[in-house]
Amino acid sequence: MTPARQQAAEFHDRAVSGQDTDDQRYRLFISAVGVDPDFARGWFTLGHKLGEMGLLAASLAAYRRALECPVDGEPGSRDATMTAQCWCSIALRQHHLGDPDAEESALRCVALDPEMAFGYTNLAMIYSRQGRHDEAITAARKAWKLGPEKPENELGLGFALMFGGHYAEGLERFEARFDYKLTGYKSWPYPKWDGANTGTLIVVSEQGFGDAVSMARFIPAAAQRVKRLLFVVQPELVKLLGKALVSIAPNVQVLPYLKDFPQADAWTAVGSLPTSLGLTDEEIRDATGLPVPRLHAPFGWALPGRRFRIGIAWAGSAANDIDKWRSLPSPEPFLALYRVPGVELYSFQFGKPAEALHTGGSVSLIKDLQPWIKDAADSAAILTQMDLVVTVESFLGHLAGFMGVPCWVLYSKNGQDWRLGSNAEAVLWYEGHQIFQQGSDAAWGPVFERVIAALSETVALKGYNDVRSAAD
Repeated sequence: MTPARQQAAEFHDRAVSGQDTDDQRYRLFISAVGVDPDFARGWFTLGHKLGEMGLLAASLAAYRRALECPVDGEPGSRDATMTAQCWCSIALRQHHLGDPDAEESALRCVALDPEMAFGYTNLAMIYSRQGRHDEAITAARKAWKLGPEKPENELGLGFALMFGGHYAEGLERFEARFDYKLTGYKSWPYPKWDGANTGTLIVVSEQGFGDAVSMARFIPAAAQRVKRLLFVVQPELVKLLGKALVSIAPNVQVLPYLKDFPQADAWTAVGSLPTSLGLTDEEIRDATGLPVPRLHAPFGWALPGRRFRIGIAWAGSAANDIDKWRSLPSPEPFLALYRVPGVELYSFQFGKPAEALHTGGSVSLIKDLQPWIKDAADSAAILTQMDLVVTVESFLGHLAGFMGVPCWVLYSKNGQDWRLGSNAEAVLWYEGHQIFQQGSDAAWGPVFERVIAALSETVALKGYNDVRSAAD
């Protein structure tokens, strides 16, 4: 081993030991390949680190550098296992970047190592995105069979099944999320509910706002099997879901996230209810929503005039893995909707993304609703005043479906939600949703052009003009 390789290996091994901060580990990885640019393992591990940081293009390039490096300095030599691992990782990064070569890379990986489970998991994700559901499920089953100890492989099977319309088994496999990222729930001091009759059941919203609203439709069925059900949700959802459930499930209490563990007999997650209840594909597919609650508009809220009102959102939660594809950096593309006379735009966007309304000069054209909204019930009350919702894949779309407000979803090619399908061919539960999906170029411009064309027809059919009086 050359002195440079020895020093590079020391930097690398120190980094992977985990004894340093993330920043220090990153610097050590960089130092390893800086000292010895032919250190294949260093480039490979740096690729992983860059991927963790969300630097996907740099990660992809690091894996390619690893493929170029000879083993122990011997020209033409290759480490067969690491070569397959590189192609597996390249396929994953290409998939996340929307690169059409991802399938070829994944196939190269499994050709080099037919026993590599993650290679088939990658293939399953790629096939699902392409709408090749049978092939996706076949690949995902093989991945899970080869690597059942890895929750990522079972999650991949779950998503392949759900995108393919096999909801019951898909959601059952989706339980692997508790072994993957939600491990804290496994230490809760109650048994996981198996659907049997019991006393007090805690049902927790374990994912995002939209997931809680969409899956709350199963709460009444669960309430029929227990004496008391505590539905623990994000504070912003308490009033909305409480009002929706009060008339049909009197033994349900909707609470904000708890700081302690109350007396109870079992727990489950709201996303686990179809599995706990033992529902079939048809029962899941045909599940009706909760009653639309009667809500009052927030104090001081009033709409001037009467134009065709469109509620919009251009960004979802940054914590979601698909956010980099589904969200837009600003509301600027929505201003093109004013090419249709008679419309008026209202922002249901919250948090940091909403700042773009003011920094980008859109605030006079897109009314910022944040001052009037304290929680989801306020959003829902104002939403009933809208004629249409146009949104990216976000909570607003779920809320529109919950409230029965027509909704047009700007659907990314590389993100996607299993309830909307990979090619928006079948929307689960939300009959009022219309999907406007990106093409193979993953560009938003053509999507907005189709939205504008459809909006022109809709506004004309409803008889809206440039100015419409309140009496109309």
